[in-house]
Amino acid sequence: MVSVIHRHRNVGEIVTEQPEDIAIALGHLSISSPVSIRGGSAARRIQPGDEPPVGVSEPRALFVYQTIQPKASKEANAPLSTAQINENIATIMNKNITPHARSPMGWIYAFRGRQFPAAECNDLLLTPIKIGHTGKNDVADRIHTIGQRCKFQPQKLFHYAVPDSLKYESLVHATLHQHRRWEALGCVGCNKKHIEWFAVEEERARRVVRMWAFFAALDPYDEEGALREEWRTRLGRVDYRDPWCWESFVYGGFVDRFIDEAYRSRMKQRVSVMPGVVEG
Repeated sequence: MVSVIHRHRNVGEIVTEQPEDIAIALGHLSISSPVSIRGGSAARRIQPGDEPPVGVSEPRALFVYQTIQPKASKEANAPLSTAQINENIATIMNKNITPHARSPMGWIYAFRGRQFPAAECNDLLLTPIKIGHTGKNDVADRIHTIGQRCKFQPQKLFHYAVPDSLKYESLVHATLHQHRRWEALGCVGCNKKHIEWFAVEEERARRVVRMWAFFAALDPYDEEGALREEWRTRLGRVDYRDPWCWESFVYGGFVDRFIDEAYRSRMKQRVSVMPGVVEG
């Protein structure tokens, strides 16, 4: 296994259990400052412009993730506060679901990619997780197709059924914004720079996807794709500074609805035997 550890912006260290993997960095990383290499009995410094070691025929692809969005402005890559992230989530939620984005049922799925830790971040022990959506019925086939196209074996973690899966995928991605990673070098299979990777613990990713899947089950959007009035009202009371505001929003909304329905059901029973009792 190879990991690229950036201790500062341009100077880092590559740790490898196989010395020949030095070629990975030389062949696929564009460096502007010396980088330390250590692993087994190998220990050396890579200088800009160095050639791969003798005996290495072809550099293997290094799947490097970065914490900034390629080609985006400095402002776009600036860290967001909790309030800013939550405001973005609210904006996504408030937008109508467009007709072309509507689907009766789809899936949000998660799998692990190539077994390389994330680069340019502190969570080096976390192999990034891909979180995507599909309108197809066979999630396993979708993940298998991605693996074939991108030339790796994905490890499926979980999937949840949701209607309008594109909408809820957007909510999931916005919630995990601080964990998002971009491919720095491009996919070795399809040459694209995939953007749906997250350096996050599996349980955290699962909780977020499950929360928004639960929200979808509450049918928060009407037939026209607009957020229903009861949810708009709740949205107006959200404290965006609270990092747990969406758990309270979603599950609190369910509890409120459950209590209201239980109350109405109980009152109907009482009215049937006590006509003088009316609901206030």
